[in-house]
Amino acid sequence: MDSQNLDRHPQLYFPDGDIALFATKPAPKDGGQQRYLVFRIHKFLLRHHSETFANMIADANAETDTVYDGVPLVEMHGDNAEDLAAMLSYMYNPSYVLTPISLPLLPLNSFRAITFKRHDPNTPLLASGVIRLADKYCLQSLHDHLVAQVVSDWPTTLHEWDVLQGEIAAVWKLALTAAHPPFGGLPSDGAFCDLVPEPVAAIRFAQEFGCPQILPAAFYQLAHIGLAADWRLRDHPGDPPDRAAKRDALARWSMLGEENLLRCLRGFQELDEYFPPIRTFLCARCQPPEGEDGDEDEVARDTGGPGCYAALHRMISTLGTGRRGSKRDPIALLLQCVELRDQAEEIDRRIGKSKDSLCEECWDTFEEQALVERERVWDSLPRFFSLFGENP
Repeated sequence: MDSQNLDRHPQLYFPDGDIALFATKPAPKDGGQQRYLVFRIHKFLLRHHSETFANMIADANAETDTVYDGVPLVEMHGDNAEDLAAMLSYMYNPSYVLTPISLPLLPLNSFRAITFKRHDPNTPLLASGVIRLADKYCLQSLHDHLVAQVVSDWPTTLHEWDVLQGEIAAVWKLALTAAHPPFGGLPSDGAFCDLVPEPVAAIRFAQEFGCPQILPAAFYQLAHIGLAADWRLRDHPGDPPDRAAKRDALARWSMLGEENLLRCLRGFQELDEYFPPIRTFLCARCQPPEGEDGDEDEVARDTGGPGCYAALHRMISTLGTGRRGSKRDPIALLLQCVELRDQAEEIDRRIGKSKDSLCEECWDTFEEQALVERERVWDSLPRFFSLFGENP
């Protein structure tokens, strides 16, 4: 190894270190000569954290002829310098990785720092390389902590899902006003997609590192992102710039893979065909007779004019097909319908009760049963997307 191709790491090169490790840096964009990053560290720390490292050091002591700056020099075959820096940083200071707030993993001068801020869409990608390295060298604690950080960005219950959607809605409003300095807080090159979790990277991460509990939420989130809203728009918005590049959620569709694409097609079809069981949302007095084929639209036509069934059917159909509607988001649709009660009651107070509005008993029944139905839909997501124990 030509020492002229070695760059010393600015932080992880200790004068009293007794072993030097070197790994490949990212390939030069200009096609220049490959360079390597060298870390001068302490054998005792490697032994303390990993038996694999202890064995490697023993082999190096017995076989290594190469010396750099007075200590044995060991090549880390197949290891990426960025990921190795993150892993060694964890050994010296685990708090770099454990913090849940936006702190750099390492203040690197020569390459990209890894960050683990909350809802960072890049966290699954940045963490993956480090976790693979942690697995290679049997650092289970580092593996567990990084997996936990990715998992923490994704809801595993309906309540957590509602909280996330509330946060995303607030961030979306911020992104809309970002162009106006008095109201905005995003940098000039910021985008909405930088502030919310990205589902495809999370899906691939969960499948590789064994955290399937985040898959229902990730696939459901992906159902609300159009195919045209590809992550490539983030860096190449086009001329003129595509609106989605700044203000819409984007997905790394090209990373999805064939099996996951089939899961999406099946799940999207289930969501597209979903229509709430309106009859169960009404009080017994207002439920219409069962249609011969049980078709909701036919019963709605049969009931025609006034009636709670027709009113509720019309409300759900309208909300589900609006500009920012919930056609593929029945969980949000049901909540939006429930929230309309306060508005409907205010209208009734101002202009009199409409003949097409729900009676009080039906509103009470609907509020209760719609929440039950939301839980049922949430629990059905694994089946919709063929996630557990089924072929896509």
